[in-house]
Amino acid sequence: MVTVAFGVTQSEHGSPGAFHLFLYAFGAVMSFAVLEGLLSGGFRREMPQHRTRVVAFGTGLNLLSVLAAIAAALAVASVVHAGAAWALTPFCAGVVYLTLESLEVALGERVLFPAHEDAAEVEG
Repeated sequence: MVTVAFGVTQSEHGSPGAFHLFLYAFGAVMSFAVLEGLLSGGFRREMPQHRTRVVAFGTGLNLLSVLAAIAAALAVASVVHAGAAWALTPFCAGVVYLTLESLEVALGERVLFPAHEDAAEVEG
């Protein structure tokens, strides 16, 4: 997904220079950092670890989250100014991917485990 988002950005704004590559890497990493920071209460709580079957089922649906992230990358790259696009395109694509991928894993929990069974466990 990140590679295709890069290709989308490059097709809209041309070949990047070194500074733009750093912006792209920053934007891609920040999508993970911001969401994990929010979900962990500022990195004070552990993130839930899902059972392997749940993760396998959820990530088996990744086609949906990847395609939506690429569509978001295309939308952002086509409307945002060239410099900012190098940071915002991977950031927005990452947020869309991570949000939908989380929903796919949540669906896996609902499908694979009865409502009374706790599928997400925090290791610790």
